[in-house]
Amino acid sequence: HALLAEVRTGAQVTAASVLVRVGDVTTPALRSASAVLSGGTGGSGTSNNDGVATNSGSSITAQAGNIEITGTAGGTGSQNRGVNIAGTTLTTTGGNILLEGTGSGTGSSNTGVFTATATLTTAGLGNITIQGTAGTGGLNTTYNQGVRLATTTATTATGYIDIEGTGSATGSGTYATGVQL
Repeated sequence: HALLAEVRTGAQVTAASVLVRVGDVTTPALRSASAVLSGGTGGSGTSNNDGVATNSGSSITAQAGNIEITGTAGGTGSQNRGVNIAGTTLTTTGGNILLEGTGSGTGSSNTGVFTATATLTTAGLGNITIQGTAGTGGLNTTYNQGVRLATTTATTATGYIDIEGTGSATGSGTYATGVQL
């Protein structure tokens, strides 16, 4: 099993019975009964310390199980996202999709879960759940959102779509929303 995703600093990638523990990884595509990317924690630098991030053009497919991606950003500045899904397709044919992330930092764009040009699809009774909590933000900062879905399509055959987000509680900037679609 291979994964076309960038998994940063200490994340664990589990596909069926295969466990890969790495700092940075880039490989082809993940197809398995179930896919779990969990426990990703971003580095301790200032900016761009995502918990879990995927590369544009990647795809993750679970043929009969769930896709679960959870991450906690590190860093103290800006663009520290818990889960960053960019240009990626997530598909389950018999399970659920869960994205859960926590942003970090006092700068801008410390989003819990951020997706851009992404496609999330479940078949059958599968549900899509997205839960995010923003980093703290700070004076005059922007986009510290719980969940931000930019140019993203989420589709279920008969299941539900649940999106929950908590924006920055302390920042005095703009766009500190819980969920932005």
